[in-house]
Formats: sequence, C-alpha cells, structure tokens
Amino acid sequence: MYVVKATLLNALLAYAPGIYLRFFRRGSSRRPVRRLSGESTSAAMQAGEPPRVLVVDSDFPDPTRDAGSKAIFHFVKLLVDEGVRLTFWSASRTPSSRGRARLAELGVESVARQRDCDFPRWLESIEGLKPFDAIVLSRPLVAAIYGWDASLLGSRRCLYYGHDIHYLRLRAMRRVVGGLGVAFEAACMARIERNIWRRQGVVLYPSEEEVSVVNACRKACGLSPNAALLPLWSAPDAPAATPEPAGRRGMLFVGSHAHAPNVDGLDWLFADVLPRARAHGCRDTVYVVGSGMERYGPPVADPAVEVLGWLDEEALEALYARVRVALVPLRYGGGVKGKVLEAMAQGVPCVVTTVAMQGLSAAAPALEPTDGATEFSDMLVSLTADDGRWSRKSSMGLAYMHGTHGRAIVRRRVLELVLGR
Repeated sequence: MYVVKATLLNALLAYAPGIYLRFFRRGSSRRPVRRLSGESTSAAMQAGEPPRVLVVDSDFPDPTRDAGSKAIFHFVKLLVDEGVRLTFWSASRTPSSRGRARLAELGVESVARQRDCDFPRWLESIEGLKPFDAIVLSRPLVAAIYGWDASLLGSRRCLYYGHDIHYLRLRAMRRVVGGLGVAFEAACMARIERNIWRRQGVVLYPSEEEVSVVNACRKACGLSPNAALLPLWSAPDAPAATPEPAGRRGMLFVGSHAHAPNVDGLDWLFADVLPRARAHGCRDTVYVVGSGMERYGPPVADPAVEVLGWLDEEALEALYARVRVALVPLRYGGGVKGKVLEAMAQGVPCVVTTVAMQGLSAAAPALEPTDGATEFSDMLVSLTADDGRWSRKSSMGLAYMHGTHGRAIVRRRVLELVLGR
C-alpha cells in the first residue's frame, strides 16, 4: 500500500501538481498567504538584526541516520554558528525526536507538520513577524510540495538543496536491477526535478557534474544558469597527529539500510568480493554500520563479519580510529557519497567503485575506482597489507578534504549563497 501511495504522489507531482495542491493537501489553509515585501527584509538587515532563515525538509535532521540528514544538519549548524536565527520546519507527521533534540541543542526553533496545521497555515500564523531573509527547501518532493507556498513569503532568496539528482540515481538503479516500476519512478522524478530547477531562484548541489546538468536543463528552456556548488559538509579540524597504519585492523562499511544502493553494494561485496580477498589471506573483520543495518543479513556466511547497526557519532569516530580501510562497493547511486568524504576526513583510505567516486574526480589519486570483483578485492588486500600505500592514500585524502571542504571554505560558500554576502 505504501508503494502504491508513493507512486501516486510522484505521478501527481510530476504530471498534475495543481491537482495535488488543490485536493490532496488536507489540513492546509485554503486562502493565500499575504506576500511580504522585500523592503522590510532589507530594512531589518540594515537595522542590525540577525538574519532569519527557514529550512524546510522531510524530517528533523539526525546526523546518524543518513548522509542527507548529516549534510543538512551541518548546513544548519554552520548558519547558527554565524549568528543566523534559524527555523526548521519538518514535513513529517511523526518527526524524529532525536533530530528535534539535536536542533534544540543548537538553539534552532523546530516546527513539525500537524494534521490540522500544514505549511500555508503555519506561514499565516507568523506573517506579522520579521520575514525570512532566505528559505531553503531540501529534497525534491519537499520542494515540489512546498516550494509554491514558500514563494508566497516574498523572501529575498529562495533556494533548493538537492543533495543528489534523484532521477539519475534511479536510472542507474534500473540498469543494475531492472524493473518497470523503477523506470516509471525515474520518469516521474525527472519531471519533478526539472520543474524545481526551472522554478527556484538558486539550486544547490555538491558536485560540479550535477551543477552542469541543472544549468544545461535551464539553458535548453531559455533560462539563465542558477545552479551553484555547495560542498556536502565541512571537514573537521586536521588531526593533531598523522594517522598511522600500525595497529589498525578491520574494514568498515557505513550506510543506511533504507537506501537501496547500500544493500545492493553489500550483497555484491559479500557474495563476489570478500571470498576473493579471503583466498588471498585477508582475515580482517568487516564491520557494517548504519541506521537500520541491524536488519541486514549477508548472503554468504563469514565468521569475520560484524553487523553493528546504528552507532552514535562518538562510537563511529572511535571505530574509524581503529579500522584499516573503508569499503564503498556501490554499483549504482547518485551524487557525492558522504561516506567517502567522512572516511577521508578521518584519514582512513577508501576502496571505491566508479559510482562511489561520483563528483569526486578531483580526489584522485587518493581514490582509485575499481569496478570488478577481482580488482576491488586486490585493492582492499593491498591496503590491508601495504603500510606505505596506506599512508600515502591517507595523507592524500586528508589533503583533499582540508583543501576543498575546509570549514572556512564551506562557511564562505554558505554565507555567499544563502545570505548573499
């Protein structure tokens, strides 16, 4: 039933968004929200008041749940650290309590969708307050549903944060796993995302490749470019000491069970790659970490596999500090992979496929993609056995992260794009 409802929603948003907005937004206000003038925003900023930003997403961000949540949480934290007065609106009727608590720690006002108070009505309730200086819509379905309402605020800036181009990921998924349902979902999502790109003032993606796709689409429609690069998140401060390979054992996979490419990649790893590595003497334990991963069962039995499931940030960081290699065996997907950035920022070399390296071509030679099971196995065996190669990969990964995802770099980019500074 859930799949049928999701398919219907996607089809309506793709081909008849007006029908959805008119008949399926139960609990929404029927009268339009008063448009706020841009002059009042400028006057407030000139008066020295802190900038006010609204972020709209599918749920409150729990950085331990998935890469998208981690990215939006870091985005929010960076704005708060810069003195921005931030409000986060969740479209979920059962929002994450852990995500809400994390926002409260930052001093962020959190508002959740309720059955009798949808987005337009909530906007009406605050229309007498200082208008938002910027509105950020996160993820395609959220932008497709709420982008029209957000524009009624007359905000000085309205932005869309796409995370990745979903229809390209779905097309890649169909090439690997097949299915007419996947093809139909990809067609719907392509129409939804292209509509968003044409409508929103600023479109943000974490890779130059995605930015180029958006701007090419707008050019074909006779529109000027509006897509810009925003790194997925900033790297932590450089470690006090250079990571050393001595004493490190184990291989780590991080990813949410709810994300289909992760499960597919793990199945391929355990069925085709790991037996080859074991045959070449690699006895390192494979740790599987991520939200919901406690439900995952490897297709091939291996005594040196530990499925740990969800870990908090402190426990995950401790695990990174003792493992030898991060594994990212994805066969399809889209956008920059947060798990790759996270491992490099921790100084842990990655074994990646071409898909896992999407949007990170500048990270070569810290990353060397290998797509065949034999090649992937050979790479992980080499990194578990060769200390010199391990150290070179670790150093190159750290240099890339601090050169392209350093806090000052990302901070400057966020302030420029969100607040126009």
